Amino acid sequence: GGAASLFSHLAAKPAEQASGGATAAAPAAAPATPPGPAAVAAAASAGSLAAATAPSGTAGAGAAVSPRQQHLDECAKQVSRLEEVEASLQGFKKDASHKDFRLRAKKGVNTKVSQISATWNRIRDCTTGLCETLAQLLQDPDALKRQFVEYAAAERLADDAEVGIKAQPRAAWPVAQVVVRVFAKFPAVEELFWGFMYKACPYLVPNFSGSRLGRTGPAPGQRPDEPFVDFADRMVSYQRLQLAILVTREELGPVWQWLARTLNEPPAPITATLLHAALEMAGADAQARYRQQFLKLVEYIHRDYMPELEALQGKVRGEEADQLRASLSRLRLWLEEFRGRGRRRAPPPNGRQIDVTEESEISTDY
Repeated sequence: GGAASLFSHLAAKPAEQASGGATAAAPAAAPATPPGPAAVAAAASAGSLAAATAPSGTAGAGAAVSPRQQHLDECAKQVSRLEEVEASLQGFKKDASHKDFRLRAKKGVNTKVSQISATWNRIRDCTTGLCETLAQLLQDPDALKRQFVEYAAAERLADDAEVGIKAQPRAAWPVAQVVVRVFAKFPAVEELFWGFMYKACPYLVPNFSGSRLGRTGPAPGQRPDEPFVDFADRMVSYQRLQLAILVTREELGPVWQWLARTLNEPPAPITATLLHAALEMAGADAQARYRQQFLKLVEYIHRDYMPELEALQGKVRGEEADQLRASLSRLRLWLEEFRGRGRRRAPPPNGRQIDVTEESEISTDY
């Protein structure tokens, strides 16, 4: 259906609040820095998160595009760009005369990515090796070969959500350390990477279209005959990689935006799973940045959003019910731990601290 169809639903109509049935404005992108979080938190304390995330200005001819719509358009653009590259490479991928180059490029990238582990020595070596491999391959005068190299690198880095991070969630952190340094050197790889990520997991946008209660068929991103629990685990793995990259870059604005948009929509069966992972992966850093505003956001989750998730639990059946029940249990435990840590502190994510402190040896100048 094309990239635009993946994201267009979010602009369709306002979200309906669970309490009182009042209609609130659809969520917009919260600004990356205060007063965005402050406004969201103030509304949360008043019981209406939507009010703080509504687009500024009025609708109609000549109205400025809201930050939320700009975000949706940018996500759609990155997926479209990926699809354009895939189309342009169709012939190249089938051309037998380029088989050796394709194998060499994919092997070079895969070898270095597969060697990433949670020590600064290994992060440095893998970053250096991967950047050198890409730089060498991208010297080829054939434009299609260069495009294939960028495509293959982006694909392999995004695939690590399913290759390594799904099996070991804490692996997201060392992978993110390498990824951000590769992106600094090769921005074209980053552009394609986000296309892969949004296409594989639309909930990163976030886009919950087609995943609501009562849908027919698989949820967006779910493979044919894939059990819902396995599907949810895969989606969370993509989310962990995204969040680890954002936190490593200290780009917490998009994290806040994701929370605001998600909490301003009625929950889907997969929402609790993703919300718990977001708090687990990025809660400590978001709290350090936004402080009191984050406390109010967590209070909003506890007071207003948890009842919505619990109400949904009584309506879902089968594997979705099992997944939601387990995710709600984990979410309650996180909230209890948060509220029980003296001055209310988000627990640090597992694996965030890299084992060997040789960070001074890491740079993007390769």
